Amino acid sequence: MDDNSTIKVPFFRLGIWKHPQYGELQGTQEKFDAMINNFRRNVAGRPPFIRLGHTNEGAPTFGDTPAEAWVYDIVQEGPVLFALAHPTSDEIVQAIRAKRYRFASPEYQEDYTQKETGAKVGPTLLAIGLTNEPFLTRLPDTVALAERPDDIYLDCCDIETKEVNKVTQAEDNIMKKLADAFNRFLDVLKATPAKDDGGGGMTDAERQKLAEVDTVKTQLAATQEALKLAEGRISTAENTAWSSQVERRLADLVAKGIPPIMCEQVKSILLAYPAAETTMIKLADGKEISQAEQMYATLEAMPEEQRIKMAQLGSQETIDPQSPEAIKKLCEEDVKAMGGKITEDGKYIL
Repeated sequence: MDDNSTIKVPFFRLGIWKHPQYGELQGTQEKFDAMINNFRRNVAGRPPFIRLGHTNEGAPTFGDTPAEAWVYDIVQEGPVLFALAHPTSDEIVQAIRAKRYRFASPEYQEDYTQKETGAKVGPTLLAIGLTNEPFLTRLPDTVALAERPDDIYLDCCDIETKEVNKVTQAEDNIMKKLADAFNRFLDVLKATPAKDDGGGGMTDAERQKLAEVDTVKTQLAATQEALKLAEGRISTAENTAWSSQVERRLADLVAKGIPPIMCEQVKSILLAYPAAETTMIKLADGKEISQAEQMYATLEAMPEEQRIKMAQLGSQETIDPQSPEAIKKLCEEDVKAMGGKITEDGKYIL
């Protein structure tokens, strides 16, 4: 089995369901954010795993269910939460591709108690059961992603009518806007001389990150004829959820001092290209990451000395203190401080 194999398992979506045993089950954005955060903090002390079906509560033994796959990331695409997992055998990959198992059901705790500290940490995913009879309805199919490491897998689907196998030519104007915005974004980062050359810019390691992003850009341009645009309309809920997620992530980066103008450029790319959240790329170190996360990581790699302090966020422009505008402004402030007035035609009266 290829070590780079990945299965993509949709296990939750925004909505409300009435369960006969557990009562009302809610999929909310707050719950999704907490579940992703708890996964990345590893609050359970182990990764969630994929099993066939759910645990039999009356089973004589506990903990002996084999893992069909191990989850290495949780991502949100529109209203749906996906688990990305490395399968443990070729058999499960083939079963998914043959549609023997199409859907999934999460095993999670609403308010998990961390074993080391005893602290309540909120919604936490513990396992996922592959099933053909899920309680949560209207989820996309589980899929096996491309196994070749140089491939970019794009899964754009409508919740109601998923058509993964129909590939259409990407619209040239959207791709051109994406490429142009991405080029401008990279040019801003590359403009400052490197620290190694006596400047205040990025180190060689940070520039290597940009080189990896350049590689992604080249792959994107080379494969633009094969990219698929989702057929049909994207629902209002999907657009709202994606926009809210992008706004929240970029607001956090602005708060950390990343220049707002750079965040706005990335925002325009992500809002025009929601599939960046689930388009996975393979970096030089062998790690897999979505294009969206790579853009966020590139912004966050900006050196501290290049960031904007909170007091400077109101303006990113500097005014020469010897310029006529600056001198005029100082004069006006002095006149007002002495109790004088400034007429409409600019005369000073003391």
